[in-house]
Amino acid sequence: MKQQIIRDFLFFAEEEQISNISELSQATILKYLESKSHFSTSTKSGIIITLRDFFKCPEIAGMLEKDLSVNLKVVRNDKHEHLPSTYSVDEIKRILAVIDRKTPEGKKDYAVILLGKH
Repeated sequence: MKQQIIRDFLFFAEEEQISNISELSQATILKYLESKSHFSTSTKSGIIITLRDFFKCPEIAGMLEKDLSVNLKVVRNDKHEHLPSTYSVDEIKRILAVIDRKTPEGKKDYAVILLGKH
């Protein structure tokens, strides 16, 4: 997994017309991380940790003018991140409105959707 992250980053740098590791900058890293903004917090943290370790590697650090690992801080997890809602409040109201709450199945369905709303 770490090799894939490094490979992906280096392909990104190449697309940014960077042909030598010594040409890398904080701006390039930031632009790369912004391209991953749609990923989950834990995935982004894994990418950041991998890049930080890559830039701390003595062989790589020796090719760089500045230590590019210093500003790579792990992103904090949002406790609600893994429970995204795929329905709007209006959609949930419409779903609840059509459930037949006179039957046991309808009561169960209503309760489950009501619980999922929060």
